[in-house]
Amino acid sequence: MPKRVVLHIGTHKTGTKTLQLFLHANRDQLALNGVLIPESGRIRVDASHATPGQHHIAIDLQSHDTSEAVKQLLAELTTLALPLVVVSSEEFHPLHRFPQRLAFLRDAFAEIGYATTIVIWLRRQDTYAESLYVEYAKGGFIEPFSTFIRSITDLGYITASETAPVMAFAYSTLLMPFLDVFGRENVMVKPYRMTTDPHGLPNAFLQIVSALRGGLALTNLSNPSPFENASLTFGQFIAHILHARGEKTREVLIPGDLVDRRIALLTHDEVLALATRFLTDNERIQREFGCRIDLPTASVIPAANDQHWDDATRNRRILDELFGY
Repeated sequence: MPKRVVLHIGTHKTGTKTLQLFLHANRDQLALNGVLIPESGRIRVDASHATPGQHHIAIDLQSHDTSEAVKQLLAELTTLALPLVVVSSEEFHPLHRFPQRLAFLRDAFAEIGYATTIVIWLRRQDTYAESLYVEYAKGGFIEPFSTFIRSITDLGYITASETAPVMAFAYSTLLMPFLDVFGRENVMVKPYRMTTDPHGLPNAFLQIVSALRGGLALTNLSNPSPFENASLTFGQFIAHILHARGEKTREVLIPGDLVDRRIALLTHDEVLALATRFLTDNERIQREFGCRIDLPTASVIPAANDQHWDDATRNRRILDELFGY
């Protein structure tokens, strides 16, 4: 069986950090099964902590045609010589705009005897948009949600700034460069499902690794953070924004019935507009990759007069006031 790199590329908001923490926590047992979770490419946060994923490599390649972090990874792979390597970062999928950098990565692995398999999870576009906006806002992004959604619907992608990575919501735009560079047989596309099963995503990923490795013998695996970055309440979300803006002492009036509810931002019409916008593209993804991403229809979402949509409208009014719109 040939040596192989499994390049897990995201996307964002599909349980990537949970999976990376899981892989890092079980790296010793995986190594005994011939699977390397590399140290190279992790970003050092402080003297005793580093990111669980290999984000340094992906972030390097977002702005450069080559990467010192890749050279370090190749040296580690050559030294340890395990037959299967897992490299994971949700920052890889925005490289769809730079096929020459994807080819650099493919060729770098091939030069030391490793083929590459791409693995990606895709999320329903409406829930992806809402979750991604929350993540952006926690980091200081202050664009109105209505503008954010309009950009996704009109353009098929979003970016937080002119220099930030481009997040594709038309998934064929994202996937085709990976297919062209790595080959159809080396691109695995999976649908992301929200679940309360803490072991769902790690087990699904291990099934892929086991199939590529020819079996794994693993016992008593650790899952240190099964719901990392789980949905925030609206009150928690506002607290994160204030912290990011250096306004921790600022008081924001939030109606009591909204404070502890899950964040809701999309309107009824926006959910259906996103479904209409990406339906054809999602059908293409199902035909070409066997990945079915079900989009909502009017018959399965709450009625237009449901309290959920009223909550979303009120939440957005509070955000607009907070951001000065």
